Formats: sequence, structure tokens, C-alpha cells
Amino acid sequence: MAIIDSVLDIANKFIPDKNAKLEFEKEMKNLEIETLKEKGNYLEKVNKAIPLVLPCFLLALLLMFVLVFMSDFIFSILGKEAPIIHIDSRLIEFCQWFMAFLFGKKTIQKFSKKWGGMKWCI
Repeated sequence: MAIIDSVLDIANKFIPDKNAKLEFEKEMKNLEIETLKEKGNYLEKVNKAIPLVLPCFLLALLLMFVLVFMSDFIFSILGKEAPIIHIDSRLIEFCQWFMAFLFGKKTIQKFSKKWGGMKWCI
């Protein structure tokens, strides 16, 4: 908004005709409306992708664990030393938080009664 207003102030100094000033102001306002529409479309696209991104993190973590297991298994069959494959702890922690938010408080309490009545999430 501030950019459009400053452009209009500068343009008003150089455009002598009153009708041309009004036409220029109208075009600038239309341009501003179009940019706001584009930003809105971008946000809608991002919001549609969010439900897909989080399960993809879980799938990536699962594939990493499978890769580590299979490499250890194959190298042990071949009688060679298995490589050390590092999985980033931030990804593991992110997936743990995501899984914790998937399961609500009531589900955790129901399972905690089975395990001696410990209430570790109240």
C-alpha cells in the first residue's frame, strides 16, 4: 500500500492532466488488487500442500531406517563392515512431535492405564 501511494505521489508531480492522473491512479489500484489476488492464490496452494508434506516426512524417515537396516543386513551377510549412516536427529524429533500431536490426550491416558496407571501426559 505504501509503495503504491508513493508512486502515485511521484506520478502526480509529472502528469499535468487531471483525467490522466485519475486514469493512472485507477490502473495502479487495479495492479495492487491483482497482486493481492496472486498472493491469495499462492497461500491457497501452500495450504493445500501442507497435509501432504507432513506424511512425506514420516515416509522419508521410514525409508531412512529401512536403508540403515538393509545395509547392515546385507553387509553382515557379505561378511564386511557395515557403513555408518547418520540420520539427522532433528528429523527424528520433528516426526516424534508430529506423531505426538496426531494422538490426543485421551488416547495416551487410555494406554497409560494399561501400563501401571502412569500419567505421563496430563
